[in-house]
Parts: sequence; C-alpha cells; structure tokens
Amino acid sequence: MAGPVGRGLPELLDRLGIRHKGRLLRAAVVLFGKTFLPHHPQCELRMARFRGTDKTEFLDQRNVRGPAFRLLEEAELFCQRHFPLAGRIESGRLQRVDRPLIPPDAMRELLVNAFIHRDYSIAGGAVSLAIFDDRVEIWSAGRYPIGITPESLTRPHLSVQRNPIIAEVFYRAGLIEKWGRGTNRVAEMCRAAGLSAPEFAEVTGAVVVTLRVNVGQTLAADWGMLRTDWGVLRTN
Repeated sequence: MAGPVGRGLPELLDRLGIRHKGRLLRAAVVLFGKTFLPHHPQCELRMARFRGTDKTEFLDQRNVRGPAFRLLEEAELFCQRHFPLAGRIESGRLQRVDRPLIPPDAMRELLVNAFIHRDYSIAGGAVSLAIFDDRVEIWSAGRYPIGITPESLTRPHLSVQRNPIIAEVFYRAGLIEKWGRGTNRVAEMCRAAGLSAPEFAEVTGAVVVTLRVNVGQTLAADWGMLRTDWGVLRTN
C-alpha cells in the first residue's frame, strides 16, 4: 500500500475504514478474513477450464474461499496455467519472444473489477472464471450499479462504486484508479494486442464480461510453434 496508514493494527483498521466503533465491518472479512463459513460463503472464487465451447466437460476446476487479494492471485495463477503462451524465435535474439493470449494488465483489471464491484449481500454469489476454447468469461454476482449500463462501459463514464470501502483498499494497493477509465483501458489494451474489445452484459442478475479469444486454437498453434522451434534448434 502507498504510504503509512497507521502505527498499530487498530489504527490501521480505522484508517482503512473497515472498523467502526471497535467492530469489524463486512469489508474487513472480504479483504482480510481467515474464516468464511458459515457466515460468509460469498467470499468465493469458482474457476473452470471447459473442453470445447460449452459446459459439458471439465478439463480442470477449482473452488476457493478466501480474502479478495488471495482470490485475485488464485485467478491469475489459474489463467497462467490454462492460457497458452504464443511466441516466436527472432533472428539475433537468444530468447523466444512471448506474447500472452490476453494482456495481463487487462485481465487483472477485469478480475479486480469483479471483486470490488460485486454484490456481497448475495450469500450464494461468487466470482466465476470460465475458460472455453473460444472465449473467457468472468461472472460476478449482482446487477450493474444504478447509472451504469453494459454499453456505457466502453465509453467515457463516471466511476460508480458499489463497495467504496473495498474499492478504497484496492486503490491504496495501487490496483485501481478512481476515474472510471478501467474498462476503457482494457478495451484499448485488447485492441492493441489484436483482440476484440471485451463484451459486457447482465445475465440473470450477474455481470458477465466475455473476451473472445481462441484458447484452443492458440494452444494447438503454440505446440506447433514449439515443435518447429525445437526442430530449428536441433538442426542448428
């Protein structure tokens, strides 16, 4: 976090706004909790890699309960495990030049948004990360805040925070700004990487972000490139 926020734990909790009159708020559990059942089941991340383009068959799945920063880390690790890493050998370079499937900063921004803007009052809700052959979906429980629509997220818009205390702690950690530019920046990063801008929607009371990427095709291409690279290395 940027700068000192307090000398001791009680003062730290008060400065972060996650304690009021000596009592910890729900935001404290979301951000730094250690025990989540039975009272806080919604502090959950559900992750799956599906074969093909529907949910018929799992290749991998994992459910994790924990504080928001740990869940963010788990989501990024799951992406690293299942996103292929395309690359090539360039003349004059000893190391292969790698290109991530999705710009890491863009993926992190979307995941952070899911954790700080979801509706934590929905006890059965969670953040879900679903990876298919042709797309990546991020689901978060709750509807869009009043004044925000899926269409507005790809245009200039105000920052409307459903969970301002949680958002403030992520801001202090340097993971977000407060100007409503996050989704616009994601769209710019995706276009710069040759990808379509993310699609935003609201489905059955949940916010859904879809990234159209060829996970399966890229994986096959990456293996082919890897075999080619090794063939070049062996012959040279």
